[in-house]
Amino acid sequence: MNLLDPEFHAPVRRPLLEAETLHPACYTSPEFFAREMETIFRKVWLFVGREDQIPNPGEYFTTNLAGVELVITRGTDGKIRSLVNSCRHRGAKVVDGTGCAKSLKCPYHGWIYKLDGQLAGAPGMQSAKGFNLEDYPLDPVKTDFWAGFIFINFDPNSGSLQDFLGNLDGTFSSYRMDRMVCTKRYEYEVPCNWKIYVENAMEAFHVPHVHRRTINKQRGSVANDRTFDSTAGNWVAMHKEHEGSRAILDGQASFPRIPGLQDKAARGTYYPLIFPTTMLGCTIDCMWFL
Repeated sequence: MNLLDPEFHAPVRRPLLEAETLHPACYTSPEFFAREMETIFRKVWLFVGREDQIPNPGEYFTTNLAGVELVITRGTDGKIRSLVNSCRHRGAKVVDGTGCAKSLKCPYHGWIYKLDGQLAGAPGMQSAKGFNLEDYPLDPVKTDFWAGFIFINFDPNSGSLQDFLGNLDGTFSSYRMDRMVCTKRYEYEVPCNWKIYVENAMEAFHVPHVHRRTINKQRGSVANDRTFDSTAGNWVAMHKEHEGSRAILDGQASFPRIPGLQDKAARGTYYPLIFPTTMLGCTIDCMWFL
């Protein structure tokens, strides 16, 4: 069995109603996972956060994405940047968590970085010959934005985020997600391979069984009537037509309806997946993301 041989996965690429799932080893093999990191996560645009997480100059948050420690900052110029959260001296993590600061100080040797990543101070290096602060900034990571979402790409030679997303913007523009702010946030760790989480979230066959007493009650018709429109770009979307908001359970209060929703957005809920792992729920009164 060679998991890295494309022919081994031929059954996965059959037409939908004839296709098979991936071999179980694809979810457990370190070799297969390493290839995914190399050819997918280190090459494509990845969601890293929302702009409204750091609305003010000086604010930052940290994350680990594809095994790389990152700090996302909003500089004094108002610009959001993504930086490798690793001091250029000995590689220590510069900051943890979230915060607001005029600069970022490494806890190991006290090197101080500006919010744009430039090195501003290096205690103990004043007498070093040929040492220049401007030569040792925090490594920048390619960053771009869509609808209030922050995306990064570890490949400096990658194509644009706009080309990667294709016609995503046109389909979801009437939600005006760039004007939304996060009102509630949960963070949790799921001990599974990333594909398991995506595949579970993008199918609804489990809803009548696992969620029978909760979200199944507001699922609309029991028919398997979800639609999948053709897309251009690295995304797919499932749509379910129904009344009301899918973000709440029976008896709960919703947000006001989003004005100006168009076409299918006005008649139910979209569930987009931006490859490889960004999942959204776009309903008539709000949006959520995983």
